[in-house]
Amino acid sequence: MWASLLAGLLLVCAAPAFAADDEDYSDLEAKDPATSIQRLYALCSSTDKGEKLYCFGYITAMVESMTAVGKEPLTREYGICPTAPVSATASVEAFKNWAQRHPKQGSLIRYSGVAWALQERWPCR
Repeated sequence: MWASLLAGLLLVCAAPAFAADDEDYSDLEAKDPATSIQRLYALCSSTDKGEKLYCFGYITAMVESMTAVGKEPLTREYGICPTAPVSATASVEAFKNWAQRHPKQGSLIRYSGVAWALQERWPCR
């Protein structure tokens, strides 16, 4: 599982760190709408406890993976570099805020939006 998550992160991060609304990201288009940024945003905004738990779990896993990637000199630019532990609430808020500012990316695969949101909030400098 970790290998596929890391491979996905590297694919996403091969694109510019911050998604511009006018760029072509058709290669990151979600094949299944259930795996889109828009759907993850809906889950994160839901009042249903199960949906919220899924959201928090998904984003927390991305935070942990991207933090590990950010610690390695050869992959630092693909990760995140928080200066303190990142709470689940802070990471979900970072994603939701990013998704609200980038509605045109809503149909892209969810891990791309989470990666861009986390890199914007906790960049490696």
